Amino acid sequence: MVPVSRHLNVIREEETPYMIRVAFATNDGATVNEHFGSARAFSIYGVTTARCDLLSVAEFSLDASEDDRLQDRIAFISGCAAVYSYACGASAIRRLIAKGIQPIRVSEEAQISELLAALQREIERGPGSWLAKAIARQHLLLKQPAGYSEVDSWEE
Repeated sequence: MVPVSRHLNVIREEETPYMIRVAFATNDGATVNEHFGSARAFSIYGVTTARCDLLSVAEFSLDASEDDRLQDRIAFISGCAAVYSYACGASAIRRLIAKGIQPIRVSEEAQISELLAALQREIERGPGSWLAKAIARQHLLLKQPAGYSEVDSWEE
């Protein structure tokens, strides 16, 4: 497996309780301009109704097998509720959904700032089904002790 070639984490003075974290396949930080499986970079944002903050950016090497590339990218965006890209293959979609990450296809060169604003509006107005589930799942996971998994909460 080829690791991330560069990784930036933004350190904040205050802890913001983000409602949701989302990732964007982007090589310029401003637009969604990458196919998920071959994306050279991803940016992760934390979102509330009042703000959107860049949390992390990673750049990837393209010298890995397709399976390793998918594994590396999914590992980086784990904890995100969704990932925006202009295309995503069937294998990647299955893996993302299995990890609780909603793949969202947008037009190439869609502006990240506009997508974040639309996400904020949807949260404010009352999120649709996938977003409501994603917010609930992220809040559940943030409140659980280390080592907790969703399987532990299963009741019959």
